[in-house]
Amino acid sequence: MKVDHPVRNRFQYLIEIKKTERKWHFPFLAALCIGIPLLLGWFSGKPNYGSLSSLGALTILYFTTAPISQRMIHLAVCAFGIIFSFTISLFFSFNIYTAALSFGIVSFLSHFITSYFKIPPPGNFFSLCWLQWQVRFSLIWK
Repeated sequence: MKVDHPVRNRFQYLIEIKKTERKWHFPFLAALCIGIPLLLGWFSGKPNYGSLSSLGALTILYFTTAPISQRMIHLAVCAFGIIFSFTISLFFSFNIYTAALSFGIVSFLSHFITSYFKIPPPGNFFSLCWLQWQVRFSLIWK
């Protein structure tokens, strides 16, 4: 009887290198889209504004080599998802309990919508990061 090692199998995916369909220049484009707002925020003396705006630039990571109609849908869904999660986190960050409830609801909606539209990886990751970041810092800033 062969015994599988579930822990080893789970961590194998962390070190696995897969072939990607993205072009070679895509990491440079992503670095520019995320780095330029950070530099502008740093030069203007407001690095927190730069980091906030660079999170919005993470939408570029959803750019795939799919047909143009599908790309437009993916980018629109991701952009509106990030805007929606930011807005909801601002509305419900006045109390830690409502913030936790809104985080759960937006997490569910984010997963449901990205599954419905078949958004490729990173999927709902950045809208959830945006929501968590905004709720955490809005509670700290008050």
